[in-house]
Parts: sequence; C-alpha cells; structure tokens
Amino acid sequence: MLPENLTAKPPHPATVQCKRAASIQRVPIGPSDLETTDPSNRGRVLAYLREIGPIQMRDILDRMLRENNRANDEYIQICRLELARDDALVALDGIVRRDGGVWTSVLVFVEKVFVFQTDPVRAGEHDETDTYGIAAGVEDAEMAASVRDSEVATLNMVLRDQRLRWDQLRPGYRIDFIVVSNMGPCDGCKTRLQNFLDQLRRHPYCWQLNFSLESDYMTPPNDVDRQRLRTTYGYHGDNSRTSPSRVRYYFHRLG
Repeated sequence: MLPENLTAKPPHPATVQCKRAASIQRVPIGPSDLETTDPSNRGRVLAYLREIGPIQMRDILDRMLRENNRANDEYIQICRLELARDDALVALDGIVRRDGGVWTSVLVFVEKVFVFQTDPVRAGEHDETDTYGIAAGVEDAEMAASVRDSEVATLNMVLRDQRLRWDQLRPGYRIDFIVVSNMGPCDGCKTRLQNFLDQLRRHPYCWQLNFSLESDYMTPPNDVDRQRLRTTYGYHGDNSRTSPSRVRYYFHRLG
C-alpha cells in the first residue's frame, strides 16, 4: 500500500503555501467592513464566509494571500477547503443530472493545502479489488452486495495517485480525505471507509502522521432494500450544510 522506505524529507511543493508578497493592504470584508486581522471579529468573519458565494470567497482568499498576515491563516484554510469542496460538489451534481447513477470522488489535503481530487467513479462500472472490504477479511452479505459500489474503486485510486508523495511527508503532517458523493455510503461502504482510515493509522510508516476522513453527500440519509438486505445510505442524524454555490450536502466525520 505504501513504500516501505518512508523517510522524512522536505515537504512536497503542494504542501507549502504560496510565497506571499510583503504586506500591502488590509482585508476588510462584508457590508460592515470587518477587519479580518482583528481577533474580536472572528465570529462575524466566520459567519460572513458561510454566507458568500464562490466569486466573493475567491476574491477574499486572493487578498488574504497578498496581505501576508498570519492572523488570516485560519480563514485562508477555510476558504481553500470550502472552494475545493464546492467545485467537487458542483461538478458531481452536474454529472449526476446528466448521466444519473451514484458517483464518488475524494479530495486530498496535506497540511490543509489541497493536493488533488480523484476522478469521479460511477457505481457498478468498475472491476477494482475490494481492498477495504472482502479483501480485508470482512466477508458478509452486505460486503458482497456492495462490492461494485463507487467507494471501492475510489479508495484504491487515492493510494495509487502519484500526487500524494508518501515519501516526502514529515512526522506530524496532517492528511485530510473528503469523500464527495451524490449519495451517502451504504453500510458496507461505511465499514470500508473506516477500514481505509484505520489501516493508514496502523501502517508502521504512518504512525506519526495525522489522518481524518469526512463523508459529504447530497442525498438525505435513507433506508433501502438491496438484494434482500436492509441498508442505510448516509448516516442518520447528520446535519446539512450549503456550499458557496448553494449546493446542499450532508457531512459526517469518521473517527
């Protein structure tokens, strides 16, 4: 799964924030001209970022990057995450409206910097090995019924992608995976996602890395019968959010 000669090397260029120019301006935002570098404005700044569209958010991100003020780092990370997720949700929504089916993709962040996104995979249209299900020793009816779900191929694609440079990750680095789909994971794929995360954490060359995985999906959690088995797509109790482009989605953070 991972190279056995994993060593601490200089970070991959994608994990390094762009070199910023000297401070040239404040970054007042919103109708009340909020100063982002004032800690007392944090609550109002976060509330404003949740309300704006992608064009406004990209403009704010660009201005913060140029300002060169560490007080904006939290907002920069939030903007980068929200814009990457928004792009993925909008693209996936378009694919589903055009072609139908269930699709999944994964966004990968290293040190809270977006590195890459896997190509969307449609359920039932792959022949990938069930690395984190049956091949991981979970042999039951639910796993057999979901062996061609889109998550099966998508998780394999993540670790094959050469843009995730495992040999250049330093101890303490944070790697975040955001699984984006038009439908939440079935019960079998919930287990696969958790197995994927657990195996990374147990790997002898990853024990000093920090991993997180979030599932974002656009269809409300629902119970269905599939191949005479009862399964739940998504997680009951998940809250919904709205992306900058106003795409509604549900989110679930795996432990």
